[in-house]
Amino acid sequence: FVDRTAGTRYVLQNEFLFFFFDLDTGLNGDLVESVQICDAVSYETSVKFRNYGVPTTLDVSTVTNAKGNSCFLFTATAPFSGANNPTFQSDIFAPTVDDLSEYTIENMLPFIVSLKFPPGL
Repeated sequence: FVDRTAGTRYVLQNEFLFFFFDLDTGLNGDLVESVQICDAVSYETSVKFRNYGVPTTLDVSTVTNAKGNSCFLFTATAPFSGANNPTFQSDIFAPTVDDLSEYTIENMLPFIVSLKFPPGL
């Protein structure tokens, strides 16, 4: 992170969450999206996210990067188009899974991951 005024590194003082939405493959199973994340202390897919209990479409593994650090690798395993991209926060962040539409439960939640990062980054 960069302090836009000073142009210097900005260090976060608190832990924070970062989300990736819509990790999928192309409709023909090609164009597989994946993301490798290092320095996260934990993650949640739709199975545990907000206790929703929705099955995930993501394959999760632990890999070692070139520096020897352990990282999470999230790889899409299911196809979809851009039609399942969330439009509003309320598409995903509801008090309970019962407050979400069936479309969101079946077509948005299985494609997301929430990452928790420590302070000091």
